[in-house]
Amino acid sequence: MEMRKYGATATVDFPLIDAGAQDFNDTPATFAAADCQISKDGGAFANTTNSPAHEGQGSYSLVLTATEMQAARIVVHIIDAATKVWEDQAVHIVTMGHASALYAFDFDQATPAVNATQISGDATAANNLEADYDGTGYAKTASTIGTATAVTNGVNTTAISGDTTAANNLEAMLDGTGGVAFSTSNLATSANQTTILNRLGAWTGSGVNTVLGFAKAVLSKVATLPSDVGGTGSPATDSLEALEEALVAMDLKLPRAIPFVVDDAAFTPTQTEFRIVTALGGDDRINDMWCVFDAGTTLANHKPLAVLDYVDSTKHVTISGTGFDTAPADPETGFFVGRAAV
Repeated sequence: MEMRKYGATATVDFPLIDAGAQDFNDTPATFAAADCQISKDGGAFANTTNSPAHEGQGSYSLVLTATEMQAARIVVHIIDAATKVWEDQAVHIVTMGHASALYAFDFDQATPAVNATQISGDATAANNLEADYDGTGYAKTASTIGTATAVTNGVNTTAISGDTTAANNLEAMLDGTGGVAFSTSNLATSANQTTILNRLGAWTGSGVNTVLGFAKAVLSKVATLPSDVGGTGSPATDSLEALEEALVAMDLKLPRAIPFVVDDAAFTPTQTEFRIVTALGGDDRINDMWCVFDAGTTLANHKPLAVLDYVDSTKHVTISGTGFDTAPADPETGFFVGRAAV
């Protein structure tokens, strides 16, 4: 007896014994169409679709099609219709895994799907559990859970943080009788709502007249000014985004004081030209700014002179006019002061 899945192609194995002997038929037999027949659920025998195949040493296999496996009980006869070469053989099969199979349960599943139609022999209990979890809902008012008057080793919490009302409200929420209504909670009292609204301000609360609408008008130039704000301002020109773009467009050159150190390693300073240690990041960056030397240097008391030209690749500074009274020395320091190019 073999168990196979209903309606699924199956291969069954069986031995053949030489006719009138006790030895396996290890010489591959030749099968006529009528030598192998099948009966489904006690019906008439009919030729199988496939013929048996010799696997070796007298063991044979037969492939049954999915259609041939559509029965609860299956019997296969392997009988030599001509002069018998092998003893008559039969294979009995029962099926599972289908409503029409002998066993509806599918034993071939690693994790079987179980349909519990009863709980402790009670079909109503199974139906109520299904309703509770399939989204259709089950009214638990008819349940007797919670009607016990005593719980062994249980704890009866009569107060929460010393408050018996809080415990009663929690009980009502969990036992199905209702629970506390939020309208009675301090979270939603009219006084608290008024306090919150007063701190936010009297916004109309529709369209852009909200806190979010105000924040957008402050930040974005494409926002709409809330009418609650009033005034003649416009996000297109007065928002942070618009102001930032306006400042960039103005290309402001703000007054600055850029420190420098004289370097005579690759160039000998003159009265009108000297080299600095650190590049400033661009040609003409300090053009028209004033060159002032620090106290303690040989040129500390010299009046400031304007920078005529600056070459960033060589870090050379050219001073206008006749220059300083004497050439600056390494490592004298000072500042370029004025409106720097950006």
